[in-house]
Amino acid sequence: MQENNFWQTNRGKSVIKLGAWIIFIVIILVLSVFGKDNNYNNVIDENQNETEEVIYEFVNYSDMQKELLKNNYEYEYIIKNNDNIIIFNGVKDGTNEMGYKEDINGIIKYYIDNLGVKQVFLNDMVELNTLYDNIDSSFLNLEILFNNLNEYLYNIEKNGNERTIMYDKEGFSVVVKTDLNNIKNINIINNEVTYELKFTNIGKCDKLDLSVS
Repeated sequence: MQENNFWQTNRGKSVIKLGAWIIFIVIILVLSVFGKDNNYNNVIDENQNETEEVIYEFVNYSDMQKELLKNNYEYEYIIKNNDNIIIFNGVKDGTNEMGYKEDINGIIKYYIDNLGVKQVFLNDMVELNTLYDNIDSSFLNLEILFNNLNEYLYNIEKNGNERTIMYDKEGFSVVVKTDLNNIKNINIINNEVTYELKFTNIGKCDKLDLSVS
């Protein structure tokens, strides 16, 4: 009797070939999936390494103070004392300064130079003695402020490209914020009065126009 071996038949051989192809395709798919995972993990690792390699270099804090003192800049000073709010917006250029003061009495334009403080009208200027009434103006004079702060120790925190410098003593708190190159904000709390000093366009302002028109 002739032995009937299915795997020796044409149909059996076709099944074997089909099975071999299926196994080959499965192996290719598995290798492809694992290869993508490995590539993805490599990309993540490279990105993480790039992130870890970012090192922010800050200009020395004392040099930032000197740059602010010698440069021109735009400023906004906000003084809060209970419900009383006083806002100064202006430009400082060397010893000259021009800006606007806003409080409950309205808005005035002022000009400051070596000769004193004046209120600016359309075509005239008159002496002004009340610009800093009810304000400790030493907190707005950066040379005086920095000289006083140099007497105290401070703590530093860094977060990316922002640096926070904190002074703290009884009844007196100062927080200075900088970017990599310049002092941006100084916040002062003294006897429950808050002074928020903001600086922009440091060293980039146009020459201060001294005209009163």
